[in-house]
Amino acid sequence: MRQVIIKLLFCSVLVSILISCKRDHLYYSTGSSAAIQFNVDWKPTQLEPNGVSIFSYDHISGDLVTSSNISSNPNKIEIAHTVGMYDFLLFNDTEYELDNVYFADIDNINTFKILTKGTSTPTYRRLSRISGMTYAAETDNIAKESVHKVEITKQDLEYFFSKPAVGDYNILKIIDATPERITELIDIEIVVKNITSAAGAPRTHLTNMAVGYLPGVDKKHEQLLTHEFVLNNRVMFSSDSKDGKISKKLISFGPHKNATGLIHQHKLIMHFVLVNGEDHVVELDVTNLINSSHDGIQNLHKIRAELELPVAIGDAGDGPFNPDVEDWENTEVELPI
Repeated sequence: MRQVIIKLLFCSVLVSILISCKRDHLYYSTGSSAAIQFNVDWKPTQLEPNGVSIFSYDHISGDLVTSSNISSNPNKIEIAHTVGMYDFLLFNDTEYELDNVYFADIDNINTFKILTKGTSTPTYRRLSRISGMTYAAETDNIAKESVHKVEITKQDLEYFFSKPAVGDYNILKIIDATPERITELIDIEIVVKNITSAAGAPRTHLTNMAVGYLPGVDKKHEQLLTHEFVLNNRVMFSSDSKDGKISKKLISFGPHKNATGLIHQHKLIMHFVLVNGEDHVVELDVTNLINSSHDGIQNLHKIRAELELPVAIGDAGDGPFNPDVEDWENTEVELPI
C-alpha cells in the first residue's frame, strides 16, 4: 500500500511538472553569419554623399575583417559577420570618389590613416621650399562614425522562432549612425593696402598643417603639410580705391594643438607679382593670428592679417596670361542704402 502511495505521489508531481512547462517554439539555423544594418544621418555634417563605405575590425586584435564594404544608398548600409565582437569605421562616399585623399595602412584599426595626396616638390617654386615637406592643395571633406564592441553570438546566428524564406537573411542589429566631420576649415582674410599694385592674386603657402588623420584612434597624423593655393577672392574697399581684402576658404586636417595651444609655427607666404613686373614675396607668421573654434559643423580656424604692398606704377601687361600671375575673382558686396 505504501509503495502505491509513493508511486501515485511521484506521478502527480511529474504530471504537475509537465503541465507547468511552457512548450517552446522550434528554432532554425539560417547560416553562418548575420547582418548588421547602419542607418546614417548626414544632416549634422551638411554633406550629401553619393554613398557610404564601412570597414570592420576585430575588437580584440584590431585586425581588418572586411575592407570597404560599399553602399550606393548614403543613408543605409548592411554588413554581415560571423560570431565575434567588432569595431566599425564608416565614411562618406568611398576612397575612389575622393580626389585629394587616400586610405593607407588599413590592415589594423590603430594604423588606419587618411592622408592628403601631395608631393615633395612644390608647385609654387618661387616660394620658400622646406626639405622633407609634403605640398598639396586642399583635402576632400571627410566625415566618419566609429561604432565599437558590436557583438554577434552563436545564439544570434542559430536560433529563430520561425524559418525564414529561401534567400532571406536576418537583420540582427540596427544601429543609428551620426557621422561628424574630421576635416577642418581654414578661413583666411588678408587686408591689403595698395592692392592695386598687384597684377593678380598671390600664389600662397600655408605651412605646418596636419597631413592626415587616424580615424581609429581619433588623432591627427604627426607628419606636416604645406597647403598650396591662390588667394584670389578680392573685395575692393569703397573708402579707399587702393585698398582691399583677399580671402580663401580651404578644407584641411588643420593645425596640431595640445592643451596649451598650437604646437607648430605657421607661416602664410604670398608671392605677389606687381604691375611693373617685379616679384614681391610677403611672409607672415600667423601662429598667434589663428583663432580656432567649432562652427557647429566642423573645427574652424580663422586667420586675419594685414599687409602693405609697395606702390608700383606700370601696366599689368598680359595679366592672367602671364604664367606668374593668377587672375582675381572679384566679390561683389552690396552697399547699404
